[in-house]
Amino acid sequence: MSQEELTPAIHLLFQSIKDLSVENPTPEVLFAAEEKTLETNLNLDVQARSTEKEDTFEVVISIKATIEKENKTVFLLDLHYSGLFSVKHAQGETLTFILFVQCPHLLFPTVRHLIRQLTQESGLPSINLQPVDFLELLKTKMKADEEEAE
Repeated sequence: MSQEELTPAIHLLFQSIKDLSVENPTPEVLFAAEEKTLETNLNLDVQARSTEKEDTFEVVISIKATIEKENKTVFLLDLHYSGLFSVKHAQGETLTFILFVQCPHLLFPTVRHLIRQLTQESGLPSINLQPVDFLELLKTKMKADEEEAE
């Protein structure tokens, strides 16, 4: 085998919104006379799974964003953004790194744009997501899995 055959290869085959929910349940709270600060909460997760096709994986970035004012939810966004990847010549920790760090890194610019655009189109100040350290997210997830297994 040549060195080229052993080098992991990643190809993004397809990307799309898998599921999306946007809600403005209490718009009247946004426009109340009193000026109150909006509180934004974000939760991000990455999931990966193999598909029926060999060396093909689905990676999903899930983001739940809520904006609250006076303890009332004024905006809720739940996005699951999916990418279908071909990953060849990778196993074990290398495959885990590719699926949970490199693949989400390729999808994130589109996710970031969607979040910013959807909040702005909903009449709110846009949420501008900061870059995500997917390696740190993976380490946190692995540590939580280890603690759960004990």
